Amino acid sequence: MSSPILPTPSGSLPPDLQGRPILVTKGQCGDQLAVRIEQQRAKIRVLGLAAEERRQSDQLCIQEQSQKAECRSRDVRQQRVSTAVSTAERRVLFYQQEEQRRKDRQARDDSAMQAFLRYEAAAKEEKEKREGKVREAEGRTLAKVREREQQLALCDQQAYFRGQWVYVENLNRLDPKLSW
Repeated sequence: MSSPILPTPSGSLPPDLQGRPILVTKGQCGDQLAVRIEQQRAKIRVLGLAAEERRQSDQLCIQEQSQKAECRSRDVRQQRVSTAVSTAERRVLFYQQEEQRRKDRQARDDSAMQAFLRYEAAAKEEKEKREGKVREAEGRTLAKVREREQQLALCDQQAYFRGQWVYVENLNRLDPKLSW
């Protein structure tokens, strides 16, 4: 006897086994053959049902995978959008910080310039004070020198008049505006 044709999970039963009763010979051999054929048909039905269940579970699995892939792609899109937003926010924050640093540098430069100008003004004032003190000292020195020269000139006049046999006491009585 040839082996019966079994259906594949994706196919259906062959046309000669689709529920038609098979003609058998009469007798015990025919009964056994009919029982065996019915058993084979029952197995085929069970295998067909199992194949259908597998096909349905495969479809469910494929649907779940496609849903997961769609969720992942949606998550990736959301992540890209949030990354773009966070990148833009970071860029804005960077520019704000950069502007604040620029303002701080400008304020620091301005205060340094003001401090330098104050220092220059104080140095100029100090220099003028020193020059004033030097001029005063020079003036005092010149006054002392003039006084000394006057004293020397007076001494020279007194010596001259002594040489002329004039008494010194009389010199004190003379008018200093008189010229000799």
